[in-house]
Amino acid sequence: MRYRSLSAIKHAVGILLAIAIFNTGAWARTLYVKADATGTDPTGLTWEDEDAFTVIQDAMDAATDEDEIWVAKGTYYVPASLATSEAVLTMKDGVAVYGGFYGTEENLSERDLTTNETKLDGNGESYHVVVGASNAVLDGFTITGGNAAGDDPDDNGGGVYNKDVSNLVISKCIIENNSANDGGGIYNYYYSTPTVTNCILRNNSAYRGGGMFNNESTPEITNCTFNGNSADDRGGGIYSYDNSSPVITNCILWGDSAGTSGNEIYDTGSSSSDVEYSDVQGGYTGAGNINQNPQLESELHLSPDSPCIDHGTEAGAPSDDIEGFERPSGLYPDMGAYEYQFSTGTCWISLVCPVSVSENSPIICEIAYNGSECADTLSLGINNTCAGATVTDDLDGTGSYNAPEQGEDAGPGSCVAEVQMVADGESDSEIVTINEAEAGPSFYLEFGNERIYVYITPLEDTEVDRYIIYYSSVEKDLNSDPPTSNSETVDYCGTHEEEAEISIKSIATECKYTIEGLNNGVTYYVRVRAVDTSDDESELSEIKSVTPQETQTLMDAIGESGGCAATSPGRDADIAGTLLMCFIWALSFAALRRRLIHARRVK
Repeated sequence: MRYRSLSAIKHAVGILLAIAIFNTGAWARTLYVKADATGTDPTGLTWEDEDAFTVIQDAMDAATDEDEIWVAKGTYYVPASLATSEAVLTMKDGVAVYGGFYGTEENLSERDLTTNETKLDGNGESYHVVVGASNAVLDGFTITGGNAAGDDPDDNGGGVYNKDVSNLVISKCIIENNSANDGGGIYNYYYSTPTVTNCILRNNSAYRGGGMFNNESTPEITNCTFNGNSADDRGGGIYSYDNSSPVITNCILWGDSAGTSGNEIYDTGSSSSDVEYSDVQGGYTGAGNINQNPQLESELHLSPDSPCIDHGTEAGAPSDDIEGFERPSGLYPDMGAYEYQFSTGTCWISLVCPVSVSENSPIICEIAYNGSECADTLSLGINNTCAGATVTDDLDGTGSYNAPEQGEDAGPGSCVAEVQMVADGESDSEIVTINEAEAGPSFYLEFGNERIYVYITPLEDTEVDRYIIYYSSVEKDLNSDPPTSNSETVDYCGTHEEEAEISIKSIATECKYTIEGLNNGVTYYVRVRAVDTSDDESELSEIKSVTPQETQTLMDAIGESGGCAATSPGRDADIAGTLLMCFIWALSFAALRRRLIHARRVK
């Protein structure tokens, strides 16, 4: 009887474990949806006509956490069982839904989003085409026809409505022709944190935030294109309100409009957009941003002459684009949802130069070209309004151009140079603005063991609050403004403290800063700028370089003579001076020793 009880217990435990495993998602399923399926009692477990769902919402209702829903090409409307103002799709937490299938695929990688358009259409009646959920995925759909014309909250978010939604991924979607009071394309509210990647938001309209409206939310928007969106009031592209902090990277915001202000981006209510490596019409402050016509072709593809090609950043960029093509295809990721595809079997070239440099600074450009298809001889030149510009290059992957000195009355941006590369009739060019240089902080460098020392002469301006030290082993990283290199922000001659890898010590006539964790034998390039208490920045200093190396002790230098052993500083002149002092010390020590011996003898 005892053994039977033990067996029964084991059996019960096994059942409980199976239930637990099922509930934790180990039995996650893929459910299938086809608009033209014919089954009367679908299970959704195969693509077969008798099994596949015909209504996406039916599949979502049947799904559980970690399930995936694959949707074949076609147009999907509000289910007939619901009022026409309801959503086409109300998502569930933890469920991923993918469009772009033909209806026979066995792997997600087999789908073709261009050929198999999968459309969610509110037909001008749905208040929201999609209602988002947390820890979910919405990928590969055209979302259109939303009309948020109801009462609050149904007057916001015509395309996608997110409230208190975290970790929702919206990827490879075209969100177009939706309307609302706030957020025609996407509405993010109440601490929502969606990630929007490789998406196009176009021709959406609203009173505020034609493309997107953020309220107490922090979306991450990467490699997206905003175009043709409109707002009656503010924020044609994006409107952010009430402590929202959108992070916008590698995006194009061009051709949007607002009736009052902020055609592309408008921030208010303690909101602040962090925008980098993006093409924003009218300009926007941030690393790598440009304000140049993106030269968009049909469906918002990049033309061969687009300045957005190769001008994104690899940090956080997706590995492919909205159509599934590899990203990057050139030197760096492109801006926007589409990655420009260089033709195979033909000559193509790519040239990447800094947006601006200071006078008398080198313009260092990166070059890539299809060497097997291009002529052996490539020509590079500089067409400019800057008298005296010269160019030198050996086509080793970089081109170096000397920016001419500006006249005394020349202001920033007064001189523009066009760097051009030509091969077999193909060409690429970059516009570089050459700014009049103003004095930045004065400094010098010393080397140490896996570190460098930066000595900055304090500026007379008593409002200086801190310094930004830019450093890199690649000189070109320091040519743009702001530089794309590593940087450390340090206090203005503060008392000794440790912060990150920077140690600070106050000196009477100069501020000494130590940058640690570097590689010996590698040359590092350094620039410095000052920032005052109002966050206004000085011009960048000139570029200086130093090479960390193991420091030599004076004991090593003078052998076993004793005394005077210390770590030597990083300047050759100081080493020589210190050795001279130790030599004098040795002579003095020898003279003193002779006197002591003589004194002993006298006694």
